[in-house]
Amino acid sequence: MRLSALLFGFALLFISACAPALPPPIDETLLEKATPAEAQALETLERSLIDFPDRKIEKNKENKKLTKARDAARQELAQAESALKEAQNKLAALKKKGSPEQLKAAENQAREQEITQERKRQKLAYHQMALELGQTQLEMLDAEIALKVAEQRLSQAKIGRRVQEAQRPPEPEAKEGEAKKDKKQDEGMISLKIYEKYLQYQQQEFEKLTLKLRRAETKLAQAKAAGPPKE
Repeated sequence: MRLSALLFGFALLFISACAPALPPPIDETLLEKATPAEAQALETLERSLIDFPDRKIEKNKENKKLTKARDAARQELAQAESALKEAQNKLAALKKKGSPEQLKAAENQAREQEITQERKRQKLAYHQMALELGQTQLEMLDAEIALKVAEQRLSQAKIGRRVQEAQRPPEPEAKEGEAKKDKKQDEGMISLKIYEKYLQYQQQEFEKLTLKLRRAETKLAQAKAAGPPKE
């Protein structure tokens, strides 16, 4: 079982354009000679990719909801800031010509608006951190699929190289004083270094995003501890 063209095409969409070029695919005629164990390992890798499209769709839906919540909280804060400014202006005017009763009422209103503004600010911070976490989780999905594609390519390359080695004619005995022509023997052979380097890059990117995800989780926890959103 091989990774279908449609599924593999989906995977390529989420491999960063900044990443090194994806190593070329291995000739199917070489992969057909995979051992049962090798074929099973490749099939397992392919199956691990099958649910990514659905996971991506669901995460995008979640992030759209988080974006709406963040935008709504941002608007609420703007309204609270406007209400506070109005209350402060009213208080300043009453300090000049208002009665004691009016002044006290205006002071209470200004304090209430300050509390409301702070509550709205905390709510916005929470929703902003929730959105950042959701966006990082989406990036992690992309990194995960890129990593699995890299693992698949390297596994296929190892199979192809093994088959090539088995098919390569024996190297002629070198004449006395003549070095073996190793480079010529390797012409047309699959270079595992290319696939290993690509996998290493994707592993490093995955590790970076793992740290970014942990930081996003910590920030959300801090925002929640500072004051959970009040609806």
